[in-house]
Amino acid sequence: MQFIYVLPGWEGSAADGRVLRDALLRPHGLKVPRPVCVMEKTRNYRNWTITEDVKLMEALVNMVNMGGFKADNGFKSGYLQHLESALKEKIPSSRILGKPHIESRIKTMKKD
Repeated sequence: MQFIYVLPGWEGSAADGRVLRDALLRPHGLKVPRPVCVMEKTRNYRNWTITEDVKLMEALVNMVNMGGFKADNGFKSGYLQHLESALKEKIPSSRILGKPHIESRIKTMKKD
């Protein structure tokens, strides 16, 4: 933490230890304001492992081969829930969700 203490009437550098000692020995002491932490909202990206990618591709192929979810321009509604349950079955420890995770992974696979 970096701070600047200005004491009226005191000549010297703020980096001087005498200034800090004088500030601490005063009757009211050195009042340090509470830190105000303004954090930028960062986006958390999920890193997919090779195993998860392979299992997702297997689930997609199985879903297409079963039929029922294939449409002319993509997949019918409910395909994300189907893929989510298939991945939970194959990889129980991974907490992959349909809406943010699988959907964005399919988009990035289409780009590549």
